Amino acid sequence: MMNVPRCGVKDGGGGSSKNDHSRRKRYTLQGSRWRTRDLTYKINKYPSGLAKTKVDEAIAKAFQVWGDVSTLTFKQKTSGKVNIDISFERGKHGDGDAFDGPGGVLAHAFFPQYGGDAHFDAQEKWTVKTNRGTNLLQAAAHEFGHSLGLSHTSVKRALMAPFYRGYEPNLQLHSDDIKGIQALYGKKPTTTTTTTTRDFPRLPKNIDTVFIWSGNNKLYFVKDKKYWRYIKSRWSATRYSLSKGYPKAVKRWEGLQEGLDAATKYNGKTYFFKSSGLQGTQEPVSLGDDHNDNDDYVDYDQFDAVQTPHKFLKLLKSSSNSSKVPQKFLKLLKSSSNSSKVPH
Repeated sequence: MMNVPRCGVKDGGGGSSKNDHSRRKRYTLQGSRWRTRDLTYKINKYPSGLAKTKVDEAIAKAFQVWGDVSTLTFKQKTSGKVNIDISFERGKHGDGDAFDGPGGVLAHAFFPQYGGDAHFDAQEKWTVKTNRGTNLLQAAAHEFGHSLGLSHTSVKRALMAPFYRGYEPNLQLHSDDIKGIQALYGKKPTTTTTTTTRDFPRLPKNIDTVFIWSGNNKLYFVKDKKYWRYIKSRWSATRYSLSKGYPKAVKRWEGLQEGLDAATKYNGKTYFFKSSGLQGTQEPVSLGDDHNDNDDYVDYDQFDAVQTPHKFLKLLKSSSNSSKVPQKFLKLLKSSSNSSKVPH
């Protein structure tokens, strides 16, 4: 294995290994970690033969491999003090661990307690997205594992195994790598965009359907016998203000029924759905008489968002009333990618 390209960091790293019930060695923690979760880095020396923009991109992706599964964030800087310095060096370069030219040792990195810097052999043929040369993304992601506190692992398919395996088009962390980095920095928190009633004052829970009209940037919510209209707040990017005079009775909306399931637009008409079937409302539709005409009449060409519950899609497909629905529209609903994004 001496001629196989590999990382220059010595195996073991003097850290603690974790074992499962079969006593098989897994990831190894070197023993130090960063106190901050928001790390900065700087590339001080670039390799020849590879554009700087491609190097920047590969290095950023290599850090993000770890950021995607942990609480860590990474930001590149071009000057000033940073957490991790990166450079491409030749032979002896001042750290007592000289590079050996093409092949052999590809790179090495220091653990957090020693500064976290990463050095790459500038005499290697560094490449991106090709089988030729040595893939920079893979090598860098491995070295940054050391910079973050991981030692080599004995799991051969893990990124933190010591030997370079050749170009892998779809680089992914092994579960061993993920467990190791999360043991140091924790799991990446699940981020979801949650809309609360605080964002829409006086709006009740369990809304039947909502319409977003991009023409005037206003939202209409319908529940049971009432509907609400909101406009974006000038003071907040996420909050809305309830229009004066709302909520109003659904019966004020000519042709609209109570207890809607969903709504969508087709061929200049807005279709409101109920479990019992389908109803179409011609445009324009008056929504009240206490605003000017431009506000009260809806331009359906600008109607840009609907909610179509899965249970309703199923009902529509099997409904005996489906013959009343335009076939092109049914086809559109069945193949729509939007239907999968709607909460169950």
